[in-house]
Amino acid sequence: MSENTQQDLIHTQPQPHCVVCGSQGKIVYENLNDRLFGVPGYWSMKTCLNTKCGTHWLDPRPVDEDLGKLYVKYYTHQARNYYEQADGDGSRSIGH
Repeated sequence: MSENTQQDLIHTQPQPHCVVCGSQGKIVYENLNDRLFGVPGYWSMKTCLNTKCGTHWLDPRPVDEDLGKLYVKYYTHQARNYYEQADGDGSRSIGH
């Protein structure tokens, strides 16, 4: 496993209350790590105690300035050339 550099670290801030309704939350998962995209760190997830809300969120949560670091390896953010799968003239075929 590769070692994280200082610039790879995700800065966080406490988020003890629900981001939707402001109610208290309780921890439902602790020490989660991102095995799919390799976001550094360990995370805890809370759920809202307001039964009409039920929102889940990270606490602590990433600061806004570091949100881009969460998606560096996210597959939808890789460059893709539209014409790679086209027929050469830019048109697309159905089937083969």
